[in-house]
Amino acid sequence: MLGSPDAPALPVVIVLALAMGGLLVGAPAGAVIGGLIGLFLRGRAKDGAPASVTEPTTGGRVVADRPHRQPQAHEQVDDPAPLAPISAPPARPASPAVDPRDPERLNRVLAELDGLPGLEAVAEQVRRMARRVALDQERKVRGMAVAESGYHAIFSGPPGTGKTTVARIWGNALVAMGALPSGHVVEADRGRLVGQHVGETAIKTTEAFDEARGGVLFIDEAYSLVPRGFESSNDFGREAVETVLARMENDRATTAVIAAGYAEEMDRFLDSNPGLRSRFANTVTFEHFDGPTLVRVAESMAEKGDYGWDPEALRLLGQAFTRLAAAPPKGWANARSVRSVLDLAVTAQADRLSEIGFGDDDLARLIEEDARTALQRLYPQAI
Repeated sequence: MLGSPDAPALPVVIVLALAMGGLLVGAPAGAVIGGLIGLFLRGRAKDGAPASVTEPTTGGRVVADRPHRQPQAHEQVDDPAPLAPISAPPARPASPAVDPRDPERLNRVLAELDGLPGLEAVAEQVRRMARRVALDQERKVRGMAVAESGYHAIFSGPPGTGKTTVARIWGNALVAMGALPSGHVVEADRGRLVGQHVGETAIKTTEAFDEARGGVLFIDEAYSLVPRGFESSNDFGREAVETVLARMENDRATTAVIAAGYAEEMDRFLDSNPGLRSRFANTVTFEHFDGPTLVRVAESMAEKGDYGWDPEALRLLGQAFTRLAAAPPKGWANARSVRSVLDLAVTAQADRLSEIGFGDDDLARLIEEDARTALQRLYPQAI
């Protein structure tokens, strides 16, 4: 009997034969086969094997929804085969591997330091740090333990001496050695990290770390996180320091932290928490620029802007910068102050040229009059 539970399943050959017969009389193949399967399933339902059959009116499709039935003792149950994905996702191209033992790649990054006036001593300190990290990366390749604290550093020195610029170069150096994936620099200060209400500081500091992940978190004037007398106050800077320490530990393989500020103040910062000195294994010292170095900085800045100082202007700048370096006035910021002098000299040039005819050489040249006008407005005591 076709629908008897004791009868074998409807042979595929018979189904195909009947279907071919249906085709000979003009019935669609889907309708013929669907009808036969439906007949077979209804026969099983009538004899005690429950089945639910839906026969759509289009396309001859049959969908059977059988309730789960526990296998009988005499039945053999096979594990269901795993379903294959409809289509495999496209393979992503592998990121280019960074060979941490490629010294030339690192040297190309650090060569930028050699072109920064007044940072010769800093360049050597950074190269020493890089040699340590490169050796640690070699240990990692060989399956040996490493200490990622070598990524972090204290940048100690006055403002305007290139600390932020060197932080960017250090991030690129860590990428060149395969230590960090991106090397971007996120700048933060007390206002970025410390909140005014309970719980706000941890959130703000965490957000800064999340943004810096894969690169460098540069905390400028880090000593401001621990103002004098903070031990006996309710200042939230302590919470910021504790959060920084926790994230430096948790993200030690993916984020470098640089804390920057005046030398004396940074010593106080490191003494504010026992864990800080052990986290910051490196200290890079930046010095005030002397007069000749400041002149070189002025020449470099002007050249990048397609300007040039004439000899008389350079002579005047040398005299003024030497006096300013020997007795820095309030607010003196080395290269940043030189930038201000250059900007005002360019403005003075524009005023001067607006009253006369000029050519390309005039547009590119800053003369003594321009330098004197700028210095007179900013640092009259130096001329």
